[in-house]
Amino acid sequence: MTTIAMIEGRALYSISEAALMLGISERALREWHYAKRIKTVKLGRRVMVPATTIATIIDEGVADHD
Repeated sequence: MTTIAMIEGRALYSISEAALMLGISERALREWHYAKRIKTVKLGRRVMVPATTIATIIDEGVADHD
């Protein structure tokens, strides 16, 4: 797990929080979610990004989808 996930100590982050941490737009993160390029969790209507997914994006990036 990377430093960000360990510092915050939370399991889930909103799309806006995750985008801010990753330095990308919310739109880009939502597009990855819709394309199923990243793992997300739905809590009611909210889409949450697990800390493990954020760590994976930081460490390995996001796989290209054809």
